[in-house]
Amino acid sequence: RAEQFALVQTFNQELSELGFIGQMGGGLLTAAEAVPMGRVVLPFVRTPTTLLHFTMERTPILNAISDTLRADMAAGGERRALAFGKVASGLMAAGAVASLAASGAITGGGPSDKGLVAAKRLTGWQPYSILIDGKYYAYNRLDPLGMMLGTMADYAEIAGEIPEGRRLEYAAAMGLALRK
Repeated sequence: RAEQFALVQTFNQELSELGFIGQMGGGLLTAAEAVPMGRVVLPFVRTPTTLLHFTMERTPILNAISDTLRADMAAGGERRALAFGKVASGLMAAGAVASLAASGAITGGGPSDKGLVAAKRLTGWQPYSILIDGKYYAYNRLDPLGMMLGTMADYAEIAGEIPEGRRLEYAAAMGLALRK
C-alpha cells in the first residue's frame, strides 16, 4: 500500500491503472515509440497523463467521467471512502474558487473577445492568476493544483455569461468533451 501511495503522490502510476486517460496516454506512447525520433519529440507521457488523471478525479464535473473513480466507489470499503473524499474536497475547492473568481481574486482565461482581454491586460490583469495585494501571481504552472484552479475559474467565468438554466448543460458538455 505504501508503494502504491508513493506512485500516486509522485504521479508515476502505470498507465494501465488510469482508465480511459491511461489508454489515451498509452496510445500517445505507442505512437511516439513507433515513429523514429518520436520519444525525442514526446519524451514525457506518464507523468502528464497521471497529472491529468489526478486533476480529473478531484475536479467537479470532470470527476463524473472518471471511470477509475466510479470503480473505486463501486468497490466499497476504503476505496469508496477515498473516492468520496476526492469528490467532497473537489466540491469544497470548487465553491471557494468560484467565489474567489466571482470577486476577481482568481482569474481564468478571461473573455473570448481579444479586445476585452487586451483592455483587461492594460489594467494589470493576468489570465490564470491569483490576485494578492494588488499583484497577480500566475498559478498555471502549479499542476495539478493549477489545472484544477484554472478549470474551476474558467467555468466560473463562463457560467456568469450563460443563462442560469443552461449552466448544467455547459458543465455536462465540458465533461463529455474531455471524455472523448
